[in-house]
Amino acid sequence: MIATYFIRYIFSLLAVACFVSATDEAGTKYLEEKSLEDGVVTLPSGLRYKVLEKGSGAFHPKVNSPCLCHYGGTLIDGTQFDSSYSRG
Repeated sequence: MIATYFIRYIFSLLAVACFVSATDEAGTKYLEEKSLEDGVVTLPSGLRYKVLEKGSGAFHPKVNSPCLCHYGGTLIDGTQFDSSYSRG
């Protein structure tokens, strides 16, 4: 349950980052270019994501399964604004 809320929180942060970065011409251009990369999926909401490492499908989470998620947030100029990697 906690993992589900955490994943939703991360997607919310990404959605906000995408919205903010698309509020000007440079942001819109960046998102258009990113959407053309191989493997990028665009949801109806406009949120874009890319699976970097796909699981084998051998194990499926249950309600109380632990979840380890890492993420990094950067602006289109490469400035990092958040990162679970740097916090450890």
